[in-house]
Amino acid sequence: MFFNMDKTIFFIDGAYLSFISKYFGNGMPIKYKIEKFVIAVCSDLKLFCDEIY
Repeated sequence: MFFNMDKTIFFIDGAYLSFISKYFGNGMPIKYKIEKFVIAVCSDLKLFCDEIY
């Protein structure tokens, strides 16, 4: 099986991600690695993450 994966440049606002992680962590920030988060999002959308900013 062949997937056509488009190259993607992922721009992320770290401060906003930290802010919303408190919402999903019931008031406590969730510990996460940005690289793993971006790869998981791109994988779900069948995209190839070329760069993260």
